[in-house]
Amino acid sequence: MESTTPGSAKGYQKQVKKEPPPKPKANRTTDYSSPMAKKWPLFLNALESGNVDDVKQIIEDGLNVNVLRDGVTPLMIAASKGQTEIAEVILQAGVNINAKSDDGETALHKAAFDQEKTDVVQLLMESGIDIDAKNKAGKTAFNLAEEKKHRDIVRAIKQHQAKLRSDAQDWDDFLNSAEGKPFKQSRLYDSMATVFRFWWLPTAVLCGTGLLLGFLFNAVIIAGITGIVLGSAAGFSLFLWEKKLRTYLVELGPLPELDIETIRQKRMAGEPILIRTQQETSSADRPSDELKPADIHHLSPNDSPSMQADDWESPEEDGIEKAAHLKKKRLLKIIYFAVPVLVLAVLLGAGLYKKNSLVQWYFTKKLENKGIPFSDQAFLAEASKNNEAIMDLFIRAGVNLSAKNEKGQTVLIIAAEKGYANTIVKLAKLNPSLLKDADNSGNTALMMAVREGREDIVRLLRENGSDVNYIVPSREGAASALQAALDTTDFKDDHMRIMQYLLQNGANVKSRNASGRFPLLFAVDHGLTEAAKILIEHGADVNDADQEGNFSLMSAACNGYPWLAALLVEKGANMQMALSDGSTPLMCAVQGGHVDMAKALLEKGANVNAKTTSGMSALNIAAGAGNIDLVKMLLAQGAEAGAGYIPDSFIILKGKIVALSANKNKISDMLKRIARTASRDGYRINVDPGIDQKGTMKAKAPWNAVLIDVAAKNHLFLLVRGKEVFVLPSRKRQV
Repeated sequence: MESTTPGSAKGYQKQVKKEPPPKPKANRTTDYSSPMAKKWPLFLNALESGNVDDVKQIIEDGLNVNVLRDGVTPLMIAASKGQTEIAEVILQAGVNINAKSDDGETALHKAAFDQEKTDVVQLLMESGIDIDAKNKAGKTAFNLAEEKKHRDIVRAIKQHQAKLRSDAQDWDDFLNSAEGKPFKQSRLYDSMATVFRFWWLPTAVLCGTGLLLGFLFNAVIIAGITGIVLGSAAGFSLFLWEKKLRTYLVELGPLPELDIETIRQKRMAGEPILIRTQQETSSADRPSDELKPADIHHLSPNDSPSMQADDWESPEEDGIEKAAHLKKKRLLKIIYFAVPVLVLAVLLGAGLYKKNSLVQWYFTKKLENKGIPFSDQAFLAEASKNNEAIMDLFIRAGVNLSAKNEKGQTVLIIAAEKGYANTIVKLAKLNPSLLKDADNSGNTALMMAVREGREDIVRLLRENGSDVNYIVPSREGAASALQAALDTTDFKDDHMRIMQYLLQNGANVKSRNASGRFPLLFAVDHGLTEAAKILIEHGADVNDADQEGNFSLMSAACNGYPWLAALLVEKGANMQMALSDGSTPLMCAVQGGHVDMAKALLEKGANVNAKTTSGMSALNIAAGAGNIDLVKMLLAQGAEAGAGYIPDSFIILKGKIVALSANKNKISDMLKRIARTASRDGYRINVDPGIDQKGTMKAKAPWNAVLIDVAAKNHLFLLVRGKEVFVLPSRKRQV
């Protein structure tokens, strides 16, 4: 089956077909049913044998040299076989020299791959074949020749490429010369022919644009008039340009057909490129308003001088008239150019005045075309995904960079949290005030990066203007970057490096939030011993307190950090400091049940008998909590025993009657007797083995009353915890 012809050849002969063909059909099965198709085997035989006469005859009989049979054209077969003469015959028959086979190869590909000699390759290149065409594998004929190591063909293609470049340069030089100006103008006129036909279009377009902009910015009339004026000026300018160019070319007359070889030959021979007749020269060079010789009437010698004067103007009058004409023409040109320039300046001024609105409108439309609504929350959603291209559209459309999401986070805080470095740099430059915005949790972008342990982002933010000592107003939690580094339950090496970086870059070690809390207090709250040590080395005051009187040693005691307490005491912490109600670190340690902490404080000299304004001591607190170990420790350290911890319910208890009659008997025996009676009421009495003194006692009363009396007379400490009673010796008695 015959296939339609591919695209036209590239300038070999005038008879080469120029019309672009339809796309070839998919079915490549050869069909020899048509009369001309039956000649195809004969044609192939002629090609194979190199019979030029038979090839010419078959082509003259009507064989279409542009058909594709079995995926190739006759030219490709001739090129592949190296049949130079036959290839030339086919070229002269009007073949499409750049037609491609099913694998995307041209005749030049076939010749470069199958031949070692350069004859057919030279013919194809000189005939204008596209030497840069690529097959479906992306390879040029040059690539195939290199692969096959056809060095002569590689050299020929390189030389031809160099010649093409040289020809192109020489042709450009000619067009830019005085001799080539007519040809350049002619080519310009041909290329602008379609534009010249629509010289009226700028008026319509600019008028419509003006009306649209006027509608957008409530200035329809002035924008419409401006569009009409500018459009008319542009259209009229185009019209005059076309007229001037056409007049110039008409005066020149028909231009000869030229190629670069002809130009070179003429220049070598010293001949002019463009030869015009004398009549053409005189008509082209003479001004249109100059008097021609044919127009001059013959004056008779008998004509009077006055008649001659009437028919002829003096040179002076002629010069004055020409000067006036030129002046008028110059004035019209000035007016012609000044009016559009003035209108353009007005329009430009209006555009500049409304520049931001125009730009924002344009980029808003671009977002809508992408299906993205122009809103603050949509912007923040794209920022969270780090979609930089869409974010740029939002920014250019004028989005509010200070917009916040439900967490109160700005786009900069989101970028700092997720580590988007490019976004941070861009936003910091666009709106530096974003660096001080805080979210609902009181975190600025710098504080967020600190909390996330992103050291690179912390450095980037500081380098782009973040103040390491900025304090978030009215913030009772961490309010500065340094405080944020320490106010974390998951303190890592990253946070330690960030803390040191902040200190090295001027972070204030004594900065305070709204409640007066400071970095050392945050470090102690979270048990960060190494961090606290570094802070103290940088000048933190171990005896500093916040607005409520909380101080570092108190925090260490309350949280049960004996190693931190030891560090603070070593660095000069005041062991006598207390809260406004008299509460001491020892009391707080006892309250929290931190035995090791209380022991460390007692070893460092804590006052065991200090009391609050309400009269509570550490021993009272320990007894009230029922912490026997702490009570024993405090008693051993000299705590004033008093009556112990005896709840009212125990005092008013109507226990079983016990009768005691002892004269210098062991107190422990008396207590055992009371314990047996107490057990009948469900109570258990634990007697400390350290009670070894003797005493005299005679009583008959409820066992609980007798026990209280025995303890009071013998300086024993009673601790009642539910239905369990602990009897402990006091240090005072032991002494």
